[in-house]
Amino acid sequence: PDDRSLPLKQANKQTQNMTTAAGEPICAVGIDFGTAKTGYAFAFKHNKSEIHIKMPGGQEAGKTNTALLLNQHGNFVAFGSQALDAYFEDNNDETDLLFERFKMGLDCSEGNVKTDATALNGESLPLVTVITKTLEYVKAEALQEINRSQLIPLKLDDIQWVVTVPAIWSDIAKGIMRRAACKAGLIREESSSRLELVLEPE
Repeated sequence: PDDRSLPLKQANKQTQNMTTAAGEPICAVGIDFGTAKTGYAFAFKHNKSEIHIKMPGGQEAGKTNTALLLNQHGNFVAFGSQALDAYFEDNNDETDLLFERFKMGLDCSEGNVKTDATALNGESLPLVTVITKTLEYVKAEALQEINRSQLIPLKLDDIQWVVTVPAIWSDIAKGIMRRAACKAGLIREESSSRLELVLEPE
């Protein structure tokens, strides 16, 4: 079953382990990156019990569709329900690339890990690129929301990131997720302890 609170609980656990030492994170962000839906949440060290649950691209708490829309040059257009609206309802350029359920490409239970993600129009891009674009967007949304209440904007080193992954994923699949997170700017190095991959409930 889908448990949207999993990364939120993990984020809260991270804040409980934070200290006031220089260079330590002061905020934990949990990204529930699902095959069908995506959401995020955050909590501050100084107020561990208050967990803010957000939907990328929206003000209300919850999740949005895991759907990424890029133009023919691979540039970001929209994510979530906004991506679906732009692709199906607006005067869409047929060369635009809509990716859905691309996270399944890392599911080893269905064979080898895939290297490409295929858009609705049949065009393909490297899977790590599609995941990177998704994490870039969620990261930007999270930082914007977090910094609304901050007198001094948080920096990358102020944040502990937590991302959900399926329990069946191989080390190769987890490595691709870490590489995408690094390329998206969540962490400076793929091995950074500032990113924790937590297992989704089966």
